[in-house]
Amino acid sequence: MQSGLVDANFAVALMTFTKSNGLSYYCTGTLLNTASFPSPIFMTAFHCLSDAPSLASLTTIWFFNRVACQSGSPNPATAQVAGGATSIFGSQALDAALVLLNQMPPPLATYTGWDASTMAPNTFILAMHHPRGDVKKASFGTELGINASPIQFDIDLFPAGTFYVVSWQLGIVEPGSSGSGLLSFDPTTSHFYLRGTLTGGDATCSASGATTYYARLDNLYPYIQTALTQPLQPQPGNNYQGLWWRTPVMTAPKIAANTYSGALYTTTGPAFNAVPFNPQQVVGTQVGSGTLTFDDANNGSFSYAVNGITQTKAITRQIFGPLPSCATATGSLAAATNYQDLWWAKPAGSESGWGVNFTHQGDTIFVTWFTYDVDHTPMWLVVTAPKSATGMYSGTLYRTIGPAFNAVPFNPTAVMGTAVGTATLSFSDGNNASFAYTVNGISQTKAITREVFQNPGTVCQ
Repeated sequence: MQSGLVDANFAVALMTFTKSNGLSYYCTGTLLNTASFPSPIFMTAFHCLSDAPSLASLTTIWFFNRVACQSGSPNPATAQVAGGATSIFGSQALDAALVLLNQMPPPLATYTGWDASTMAPNTFILAMHHPRGDVKKASFGTELGINASPIQFDIDLFPAGTFYVVSWQLGIVEPGSSGSGLLSFDPTTSHFYLRGTLTGGDATCSASGATTYYARLDNLYPYIQTALTQPLQPQPGNNYQGLWWRTPVMTAPKIAANTYSGALYTTTGPAFNAVPFNPQQVVGTQVGSGTLTFDDANNGSFSYAVNGITQTKAITRQIFGPLPSCATATGSLAAATNYQDLWWAKPAGSESGWGVNFTHQGDTIFVTWFTYDVDHTPMWLVVTAPKSATGMYSGTLYRTIGPAFNAVPFNPTAVMGTAVGTATLSFSDGNNASFAYTVNGISQTKAITREVFQNPGTVCQ
């Protein structure tokens, strides 16, 4: 159960927001594992996020817990993520809200599973929550059954059958705990699964034997089933620009309808901090070939042969925020306000051999930087860069290790990221920017521009 507690803990965030009455509040919410993983689909109570101002002003605070059980100072790794959320579904009658966070949570956040079946009475349960906006607490109790008579709260009168009724054996919940998940333990998987969200109750520190009421996920599920079990759909179109799972870098001309194919290369080159960076020292070695075949705007397959190993992977877009619509540019690239594209050093071609891919959704840019380590071997770094000011995005740079490309199955839990520095993108317009970074203590700034290999280029909006 210990590992399940850790996973459940990292999926829970404190929420702060301001409603249309001008007052600010605390609630608690849970990050859910869905078919759109790692899109940050987040569940809480409707009475928390019941209007446009509360959605727009939402800030989530992650890992706000003590460094030791029941003792110690707050975790220094506590992370605050602003940017609001987009409503997927909300119901006052069910007191439940499902939203898409507009910014990605921190990399160590986990995604909790869920169980939409009806919970049997006397089920052992766990609640992870932030009472009164305090550091995270864990409470343990028993689900007694379903409310058999109407329940009156200050927000509404709820009919019989709306809630799971919970009695606490260890800990309790308080204001600020609202929206937190009701979690049951599955011994076959050693994980906790969300079964409902907190509306309220009579439990206080002086009345710990009182009952608490959780909105039932099995009531809500018919309304959110599609959001949980099917990937979020992008806007229709036949431009495949974006971040896709399990794809490499290659130049792939179109060879048939919705099909693109080309040679795969591995490269060596000057170290990322070389001054000057000499593109003539970049050496590419062909290691195979790859073919991308798209079924629709959101799904495809990636077939490849690398060093004699042949595989095919189903791929889909990685959605972590509102998707832009991309099309062939009809005007100046400088006028663009969405920066999704492949960028390289400015002037164009001056440092051919390294580049940065920007996937821009909402107010977040996910960056993959392909460059070379000090020993000239290939090096990939990634950063999730939320908007920090007008035209400016910044975040922590990570280097990752993981299973071999041909591992079957590929175990994502074996992927480990190590923070190696920071990166900041500053855009002067839609076609010009500066890329400032610190990697292993080495700081540099590069002027960058879009890499347009087929005029007039592509613009997303």
